[in-house]
Amino acid sequence: MNVSVLFFILFSSLFDTTATLKCYVCDAQNETICQKGNPHFREVHCGLEDTTFFWFCLYRVMYNSVTGHQTYTYSCERMGRPGILFGLPHCNPKENEQLIDCRVCLQDLCTFFNRSMYLKSKSVLVISLIFLNLALFYS
Repeated sequence: MNVSVLFFILFSSLFDTTATLKCYVCDAQNETICQKGNPHFREVHCGLEDTTFFWFCLYRVMYNSVTGHQTYTYSCERMGRPGILFGLPHCNPKENEQLIDCRVCLQDLCTFFNRSMYLKSKSVLVISLIFLNLALFYS
C-alpha cells in the first residue's frame, strides 16, 4: 500500500475521533451512580455530524409512577436536522412516566451541574439549533 494512502487513512481516522462530540453516558435509579469515578459513568464519542442529523448530550430525569423510582439518564443522542422545528422528542415521557428534568448540551463532556453550560428551555434550544443548522449549512 502506498505510504501516502496509509498516512491519509490513519490521519482521517484520528481526525474523525477527535472531531466528534463527547458525552457522558449513564443510566441509573440513583444519581450518585452517575458521577465521575464510577464505572457506570463513561465518556463516549457520539459520532460525526452530517447534513441530515446532529449529535447532542442529553440529561434526563423521569419518574415512573408504577415503580415509584426516578431514572437518571446521561446519553449521547442524535436528531434529524428538520426535526429541530418540531421540538425535542427525547424529553417526552413514556406511559406511566413523568418528566422531572430534561437538559441538552452541545459541548463536550457537559455534566449539567454548571447551569451556564446547558440549554434548559425548549424554545431557546430550538432557536439555537436552527442557528446552528443554518451556520453548518452555509459554511
